[in-house]
Amino acid sequence: MNYKMASEKLLHPAIQEHLARVGIIDDHAVTQFISPSMQELPSPWSLKDIDKAVNLIISKMELNQPILVWGDYDVDGISATALIVLYFRTIGYANIFYHIPNRLTEGYGINPEYIEILYQKLGPDVLLVSVDCGISNYDEIIHAKQLGWQVVVTDHHLMPDYEVPADAVVNPQQKDCQFPYKTVSGATVAFYLVAAIRSKIKETNSLSNTYISEVNLKQFLSFVSLGTVADVMPLNRVNRILVKAGFEAIADNKIHGINRLLTELDIDHSNIQSEKIAFSVAPTINAAGRLGKPEVALNALIQEKDADDPSVYKKLVSLNKKRKQVSNNDYDRARQQAESLPDGQRAIVIKGDFHDGILGITASRLAEEYLVPAIVFTIDKKNPHLLKGSGRAPEHFDLYCTLKRCAHYLTRFGGHRAAAGMSLENINFEVFRTFFSEQSIIEFEKEPVTTGNAIEPIYLPLEEAHNPL
Repeated sequence: MNYKMASEKLLHPAIQEHLARVGIIDDHAVTQFISPSMQELPSPWSLKDIDKAVNLIISKMELNQPILVWGDYDVDGISATALIVLYFRTIGYANIFYHIPNRLTEGYGINPEYIEILYQKLGPDVLLVSVDCGISNYDEIIHAKQLGWQVVVTDHHLMPDYEVPADAVVNPQQKDCQFPYKTVSGATVAFYLVAAIRSKIKETNSLSNTYISEVNLKQFLSFVSLGTVADVMPLNRVNRILVKAGFEAIADNKIHGINRLLTELDIDHSNIQSEKIAFSVAPTINAAGRLGKPEVALNALIQEKDADDPSVYKKLVSLNKKRKQVSNNDYDRARQQAESLPDGQRAIVIKGDFHDGILGITASRLAEEYLVPAIVFTIDKKNPHLLKGSGRAPEHFDLYCTLKRCAHYLTRFGGHRAAAGMSLENINFEVFRTFFSEQSIIEFEKEPVTTGNAIEPIYLPLEEAHNPL
């Protein structure tokens, strides 16, 4: 069977075979894959609680009360924060504030100490909207609500066993959420929230007469493509549509901050590719958060053309150079510890004077080299009795599930199958290391979970290898 693109050009047989292997066979499905369309996106209203979240936001806008966006310090979290902040700036709502926590002094997620600081600045009539975080912050959400704040959590991480006490929780991972795709980025959830807000503003006369309702949302997909690629989300149907549209928005120079950063990195924005995002743009943005300067990355992304400060981008690139130096030094020392572990060890769990912001990179490199789960701990600077750690796992190993079986040793943890963060009482380190190693053996003995991402290679004749497919 020969499929045709819109240009009537026949698809190469290798592409046809690949599509068939992943279940894309009929003409309509092939067209959707080759030419993904925004018209095929699921409705924002299929997300559980998004109506509650939007109504809370609209109520604050009608009263012109503060909306505080609380983000995360990685690419996905910074992109999601920038997306929402720029949207509100674009429509003319000025009572919008944001906070990206300092990884080294505040840690991940909503922080009670900084809530108090922002409470003194903003008062009690605040709506806190978390992006790419929040579902693991039970106590912090309770604290914010005790101050009189309302809380909307938007997140994409795996749900905890308890009910999140926010006024609204928008997360496709919720069991009873009707959104058809679960593995999307935090920036994607933020985009869907913005799409629903725009729709509601159009229906609300008092707001549509005050704020700009006809905003082209495609420009904000630039941020979605960054978050999706950087967080290594699978290119399922919705992610493929959003990333393609986001790359088109980048090519059209829709977001000044993104394109200015690409220029600084000597990347052609008119022909952006996933590899450039994953191996150049994302590490540069991440470097700011890893070294305790997330505001540098956020400021770079939300700068307007008429108020451009070139030094911000140069500082961001400089931070990434420093991050590389620290990372290499930490990995050399971590590898020495790993080599000293007993032969046949099915897990690497180490602690030392490692840089807080580089733990994930160090763990990832260990997991990749030794093909076992790796957790790297360092002393928590705020509490010397605590260790804070980051873990990474090889393919077919469920790190999150394994950590759940070790939860009685941990003070907190969260994450995905392949990556997680956690904290631990220092006195429990050795017993945790032993127990986690035992549980890792059990996890390795399980049947591998098929994710659908592994596909048998398709071989081409050598004479066709250079031809465009």
